[in-house]
Amino acid sequence: MSLVGFPVLTLPARREAHELPFGIQIIAPPGCESRLFAFGRAIENELGFSHRRPPL
Repeated sequence: MSLVGFPVLTLPARREAHELPFGIQIIAPPGCESRLFAFGRAIENELGFSHRRPPL
């Protein structure tokens, strides 16, 4: 939830090992959480966004 009460979804973007972390934030109108999650899932599936843990 954002500061103004809107639902928010943050997705990490795919990156190479030498690149800095990057992500996108999607904000939806109040009450549209299901649409927000569906859109986030579509982005993950189509564009290859995923979380990868950095090597230790």
